[in-house]
Amino acid sequence: MGFDYLRDGFLALVISTPVLFFVALGVLYAASLSGKYVELPNGVRYNPSATAGLAAVASIGGVVLTYVVWNLWRGYRSVLRDKLPAYGLVFFLIGYAAFFSFIPAATAGNIELTLATLITGVALIFLGYVLAFILAAYQLYKQTGESLFLAATILYALFFIGLVTAYIGHILMYLGASRAAERRSTPAAPPPPS
Repeated sequence: MGFDYLRDGFLALVISTPVLFFVALGVLYAASLSGKYVELPNGVRYNPSATAGLAAVASIGGVVLTYVVWNLWRGYRSVLRDKLPAYGLVFFLIGYAAFFSFIPAATAGNIELTLATLITGVALIFLGYVLAFILAAYQLYKQTGESLFLAATILYALFFIGLVTAYIGHILMYLGASRAAERRSTPAAPPPPS
């Protein structure tokens, strides 16, 4: 059952990532066309439409990420002997929330708090990413011998080249979890009669 949870979690990631990315780009583009900016007393200018749109997309992303984390958490806890990848998901989710808390800090004009939330969020997301994706993919490869998990490990480790490698890693993890779930659900064939 654990690989089914992993498959569902990675499928949600594969579908939601491009959708939310392009919705966020569309919202920011539409807001930039409004040309309306508000200046705070400390001189910081921001576009309230862009801020509201980004906050809405980040909130929807948080709900989707919570669903993904819940499925991956259950999958990692039941499949892997090491529980670090499951805890990495928690770091990733907390980092996501910390990162997007920069929106209220920025609209309040507090530059120090904005930088602190961005740095804290990025650090927690990075720690969670290493534990929840790179380490988990490698451990799944060692446990199952499925080459798709090894390819995902390599692509996850190359995320700094471009985030598309991490997205392809999600696709490979989905395919690997699907294969592993299929293997576990199919009974072993009886030996041929001699």
